[in-house]
Amino acid sequence: MKVTRSSRLQVRLQNWLFVVLFLAMLGSLAWLSTKYSFEADWTAGQRNTITEASQTLLVSIDGPVTVTAFVREDSARRQGIEAIISRYRRFKDDIHLDFVNPDISPDRARQAGVSNDGEVVVGYADRTERIAGLSERSLTNALQRLTRGGERWVVFLEGHGERNPMGEANHDLGLLGQELGRQGFRVRALNPLTQGGIPDNTTVLVIAGPQVEVLPGLAQMVVEYVDAGGNLLWLHDPGPMNGLDPVAEHLGIEFPPGVVVDTTAQMFGVDDPRVVLVAEYGSSHPVTRELGTMTLFPIVSAVDYENVPDPWRVDALLTSLPRSWLETGELTGRITFEEETGDVPGPLDIGITLAKPGPEGEQRIGIIGDGDFLSNTFLNNGGNLQLGLNLFNWLAQDDAQINVHLKSAPDLTLNLPRNAFYGISIGFLIVLPLMLVIAGVTIWLRRRRK
Repeated sequence: MKVTRSSRLQVRLQNWLFVVLFLAMLGSLAWLSTKYSFEADWTAGQRNTITEASQTLLVSIDGPVTVTAFVREDSARRQGIEAIISRYRRFKDDIHLDFVNPDISPDRARQAGVSNDGEVVVGYADRTERIAGLSERSLTNALQRLTRGGERWVVFLEGHGERNPMGEANHDLGLLGQELGRQGFRVRALNPLTQGGIPDNTTVLVIAGPQVEVLPGLAQMVVEYVDAGGNLLWLHDPGPMNGLDPVAEHLGIEFPPGVVVDTTAQMFGVDDPRVVLVAEYGSSHPVTRELGTMTLFPIVSAVDYENVPDPWRVDALLTSLPRSWLETGELTGRITFEEETGDVPGPLDIGITLAKPGPEGEQRIGIIGDGDFLSNTFLNNGGNLQLGLNLFNWLAQDDAQINVHLKSAPDLTLNLPRNAFYGISIGFLIVLPLMLVIAGVTIWLRRRRK
């Protein structure tokens, strides 16, 4: 190609045009970066992004939320609080954060009931919640309590050996009671016979496996409570009805004699055939619609609901696997299915819900053939906790709160076998330093020879 004056001018113009376009592109990208942003969380547990449960809750909140942090002039702590709030603002931009120095504004701290540095007050719709330390769990739980819009009383019957919602024994429901309190429920145990009846402000009444015969008056109180439109959760363990037959007859349900057994649990290292695993759920019910984790039920009774009267709508909530059956014989020795002795083949319904229209919304009842799955021993196995919280939220008609259950990140701790621990320790503390020393001595000897 022959170089001429004209060709040199064209090359210069092309170069200048490239520079101008390149600078224009950089300027455009810089301007776009002020208008739009993109973030990606690559951590295994995505702990720099709030969970789907928190996101679901934020979508359901209508109106602004205020967060007032009473923190001294500590830049590190304030930056941590701002980082947490910024994660929430990605999904709800009307969350307002305000910092107050309790040393400079002691009146505001006293008015808010704050006594310690680092406490946070969350406000929504003229209601406030005070939390000791800000984290996703504490903030989401506080928002749950604020958005319920009134007290939700969960009343557990007591006085007949029922599971205690404040108890610490293995068979009690103390951990569940604590979690319900964090979710905004008010939990109380009472005997209606000594308290003059079931309180009118009861949101959910819980029958948690009485161990002795209840008086006829108590069973009649439960029937009248149901007739008045009350919501009920009945956790029935296999065995006698202990005086609750009138309640079962009124609802049209039965608990067939026997215990559901399931050999599937042996595949997961559970030797007791009385432990039933539920791995699949129907997609129609809100309680289990998004429950993707297996739930575990020790010592379960089947539930028969063929005689439930109209206008109740019945849904089979929990169903055992096809390999299970209802064992009517003794649970000793080698247990096998024997239809001739009365055993009933699976799958079997072990949990149902009843619902019907009422004057103040839908009346809801949950009946589960086991109470151990919510006990202190088994609550944190599989999806038991999430199932229990979903069930209580559904019974309380707080459908927006269903599936708002926080999970911890899976990569917070590193558990190594003892051999791996020793190998890493020896490698970094002995082998690696020794190799560096040998390499240094080798290089020094070679240079000395030269």
